[in-house]
Amino acid sequence: QAMSPGQVLAIGFMKLDGIPKSMQGEIEDPYVRRNRKLRQLWNQGTQGKKMKSAKGKAAWTKRGDPGKWMALHRTAPINSLIEIDDPRSRKIIYARVVGRIPGQTYPRDVIVVVSPLLVKAFGVRDKVFYVRTRHF
Repeated sequence: QAMSPGQVLAIGFMKLDGIPKSMQGEIEDPYVRRNRKLRQLWNQGTQGKKMKSAKGKAAWTKRGDPGKWMALHRTAPINSLIEIDDPRSRKIIYARVVGRIPGQTYPRDVIVVVSPLLVKAFGVRDKVFYVRTRHF
């Protein structure tokens, strides 16, 4: 339909917290699609398990395989999956824990160190950013 003179046109935005979670939809981009296999493994392996969650700083490293979803974590079992939620980008990405966070390299408030692929997926530019994590 064409617009006409004097017609009222509503322009604006609504904060996400004003939209019920069930109606928000999901961020779907090439990285989230590429991470889908780990998400499916996470969903299969975590059903009925008690999860440990944390909020805090994530750091990233240029080291590691640039094509793999990898993370260093202080307490999650090595070779297990963790869920990393970046509230800024509204993305949830799953990664395999490949080792512990070296205490001499990262401050104690860093709860996870992510690989270059996760940095790209989250669109991070800062060396440290805030996340929520879950693991069992």
